[in-house]
Amino acid sequence: MSKKINVNLVKRNKFYTTQMLRKELCVHIRSIQSWVKQGMKVASNERPRLFWGQDVKNFLKEKQKSRKILLAANEFYCLHCRKAVSSVNNKVFISETGKIVGDDIPELQIMGICDQCGSWVYRISNLKRFSEYSSVFQIENAEEFEKILAKFKAVKKGLSKYNNNLSKCNRKAEENEKN
Repeated sequence: MSKKINVNLVKRNKFYTTQMLRKELCVHIRSIQSWVKQGMKVASNERPRLFWGQDVKNFLKEKQKSRKILLAANEFYCLHCRKAVSSVNNKVFISETGKIVGDDIPELQIMGICDQCGSWVYRISNLKRFSEYSSVFQIENAEEFEKILAKFKAVKKGLSKYNNNLSKCNRKAEENEKN
């Protein structure tokens, strides 16, 4: 199940055929056949197969729950490693996203570098939990992080302009040091 399926589209007290489920959930027929092999209950094995809505909902909710990974306070989910990881040396950068959550609490973006593969890892939290993170992580200067992130994005996009400007800045800095 590669995409998150909206389980609320299935009505609890209704029977569905395979075709009805396919249309309702926007999935391929093979997905539904795979779910039956994985243990989804079938109300009637006769053709056309019938599925009770409540059984379908329960099966899909359990399937989605089993994929969820709970993270500790000092962990991130790395999209490359596909597992819970910590940041290199527990160093993170924290910045405000500009969004407000809950009772007028600013949302924070916590960014670090995966200790397994070296890719960027992100986590969203709020200002209420800042004290928890400050005791677990070594928080770096956010302004420095913005520079690092800009370099990272530029390199990733392959911008030659950035490299030219960077070399100009380095040359100017070297000239200033000589003077």
